[in-house]
Amino acid sequence: MSKREIAFEQHKPARTNFVRRIVNVYGKNDLWQTDLAEMIPYSRKNRGYKYIIIDCFTKYAWVIPLKSKTTKEITIAMSRILINRSPKLLQLDNRKEFYNTAFDELMKKYDVKKYSIFSTTKHVLWSGSIVC
Repeated sequence: MSKREIAFEQHKPARTNFVRRIVNVYGKNDLWQTDLAEMIPYSRKNRGYKYIIIDCFTKYAWVIPLKSKTTKEITIAMSRILINRSPKLLQLDNRKEFYNTAFDELMKKYDVKKYSIFSTTKHVLWSGSIVC
């Protein structure tokens, strides 16, 4: 090793491990996490949103393109996925698109319990939802 490499290793900033929320998942389709990603700033041709759903056990993800983030579009997108399989728990953020009567009826139809968690950590993806 050269003197330069040794000096770099000695004065390298210490690695900081931040606190992560513990997520207990007991099997496939036990816990899904969902969120909306706004894609408008990233592309000139893409004028919409991506509805992202992740199975936390298998890390399988669904991405559905949406033109707007209305409750009707989100409910239709979620119903397309719930036809094939449904989770026991659904974790989402505190947006009004997820907390309305149409989405609640869909969750009751497929017997899915939905909840949201407020997180104060700095290192959370998107708006605090998807942290598998």
